[in-house]
Amino acid sequence: MDTRQKILSWQEAAGRIEQQLAGAPPLRLVTGHFDPLLAAHARALEEIAAADGRPGVIITEPPNPLLAAEARAELVAALAAVEWVTLAPSSGLAELLDRIPRTRLVRTEADHLAIRADFIARVRSRYSGA
Repeated sequence: MDTRQKILSWQEAAGRIEQQLAGAPPLRLVTGHFDPLLAAHARALEEIAAADGRPGVIITEPPNPLLAAEARAELVAALAAVEWVTLAPSSGLAELLDRIPRTRLVRTEADHLAIRADFIARVRSRYSGA
């Protein structure tokens, strides 16, 4: 299977979210940068999927991204634990997320910035003597 088929346009993803908000099937949504996608991200998504079913993922934009959003979406879509992936729109995301029950939404942007900073520091320390 070409996992890029799991990457939805914002309109398709918003439609799925609206259907799920109406009750079928239950919604589980994760937002995050995934820049770059690391094992910690994959484990977290696997835990969410094991508890609540495979989530939809919205790729958000970090400051000074390492990878293009489209590349990050392809990497996340390749994970079996993920139902679908979309890129965050330039506007309207906050309004939509405000309608989602907090028990069904996992915001991971702050954690992802910390994971990325740790990753960059480890790479720099490993190769600083090279």
